[in-house]
Parts: sequence; structure tokens; C-alpha cells
Amino acid sequence: FIESKSKEGIRPLTVQQLKQRTRHFIHSTQLDTVADITSAHGLIYRDLLLTEGRSYKSNKDYLAAVSQFFRWCTLMQYTAVNPFNDIKLSNHAVAGPDSARQRWQPNELKKLFKSSAFKARSRELKWVTLLMLYHGLRPSEACQLVVKDITEYEGILCLRVTNEGSEQRVKNASSVRLVPLHPKMIELGFNHYVRALKSNHQIQLFSYRPDNENADWSRQYCQAFGRLQTNIGMKAGERPTAYSFRHTFIDEMKQLEIDENIVAELVGHTNNKVTFGRYGKKYKISLLKKHIDKIDYVAEFIEKP
Repeated sequence: FIESKSKEGIRPLTVQQLKQRTRHFIHSTQLDTVADITSAHGLIYRDLLLTEGRSYKSNKDYLAAVSQFFRWCTLMQYTAVNPFNDIKLSNHAVAGPDSARQRWQPNELKKLFKSSAFKARSRELKWVTLLMLYHGLRPSEACQLVVKDITEYEGILCLRVTNEGSEQRVKNASSVRLVPLHPKMIELGFNHYVRALKSNHQIQLFSYRPDNENADWSRQYCQAFGRLQTNIGMKAGERPTAYSFRHTFIDEMKQLEIDENIVAELVGHTNNKVTFGRYGKKYKISLLKKHIDKIDYVAEFIEKP
């Protein structure tokens, strides 16, 4: 199963997580044969997860990984059914203390951007932070961008999230996308930054490189950003993270009542709705731009990097 997933071109970190979560289930059961696993075993495993102190999202990810494993097993004809098809987590767990830290609050954004520590950081760290905040990019998606990924499409300047580069990775097929550049980025001079790199024949937009055994593009950035947060008094475990910029963007779109299908396309989520997900074409860039332009953090305190 893991070997098969590795060949799909997904991030090494995602493969590693699938391996760890699937092994967790295997080690929890007394059975040795896939075909012997029933929905009863699936329910027992779900209950085990609920006793181990993880967040709702983590438990959901564990169940999703094991369900992927059994779906592969059914395709390989090792078993007739996926015993995890009907194993769900109740939604009441979503509104726990973790969810409150999923996004950056306005006072936290102000504290970050007004701090002397942030102002003293590299232009690269600042641009990556702003790319996530205004476009909902994952940290690794922002860090791995190359100069040619900033491109004009139908007269609109866009970001290309892709796995075309030799070391570029995306989470899944839905992650490949075009995202219109937010006008705040142009106001802050991002297009001039890109133009200067292009004139110097630079390939990468930033100097971050894939790191550790997971080839994680964002590790260096996230470590530096975490140290910055500690420096300005944001305590670990009580603060939003670099990944929370993505959650902030999504929540802002939700509060603006922007259609979920449009948000899914902007942030690279899989559209599970049959009508649009299976039969619909991608939205026009002009329509995506119309909605991304609505994002406004009233961030007059954000200075040009």
C-alpha cells in the first residue's frame, strides 16, 4: 500500500503519515489477515482513538488513512468490503479548544506585523507569510514556488501551485491550481520582487530547500517563524501556527459567505459534491479574482517587505 502511494507523486511527508497511521491500526488489532477485519473492528478502533487524547482533526486523519488502506485492499481483492466505510466521528468534537487556535485573530496579526522582530526578518520570510495569509497557500506550497510560477493568465497575475518542478510536491491532484494574486501583494511590491529575480535569472522564488527525510519544503521557514513567535511573546501551544494563515484565509472566505466550491478551488481542496466535483469545469480566473479581492484584513500595519 505504501509503495503504491509513493508512486502517486504525493509529498513524502504525506506518505510517512499514511504509513504511521496505518501501522497504528495494524498494531492495535489482534488479527493478521485483512479479510478478517469487520466494521466491528473499525468501531472498536474508532473508540480507541477517542481515548488517546488527540484532536478531532487528528482522529479524523487516522480514520481516513486506514480507510484509504482498506479501499486499496478491496481494489487489490484482498478483501470484499471496506470495513471503515461507515465509521464516522461525531461533529460535536469540532468545537473544542483546538479550533479556536485554527486561525489568526486580528489582534494577533497586528502584534506579529507591528513587531520589530518581524520587521527585522528576511524579505523571504515576510513574503511567504503574506502569500499564505492572502491566498490560503500551505507553507510548503509557498516555499517551493519558482519564479515562473508567478504568471499572467487571461490578463490576470496569478500564482501557480504545481508539481512540475523536479522537486516540487503537492498534497494531491486538487492541490494543482491557479490562484489570482491579491491586490495587496501588488500594492506591497511583490511583482517588483519577482521581476528583479527574473532579471537575475533566478529559478527559485525563495532560498528554502526541501529538508529532512520527508523532503519538507517548509521546515526551515516554520522553524524560523516559530522562533519569531516565541521572541514576541507568543507561547508554544497557545498560539496560531504558520499553517493557521491558511485556516485564517478560509475562515475569512466563510465569513464573507463565498461559495464553498469557489473556496475549495482557491485553496486546493477536493470537491466532494457530485454535481460540481465530477461534472463541473474549473471556475474562470476572473471569477476567482473577484472573490479573492474581497479578502481585507484592514491591515494598514502591514509594511512593504
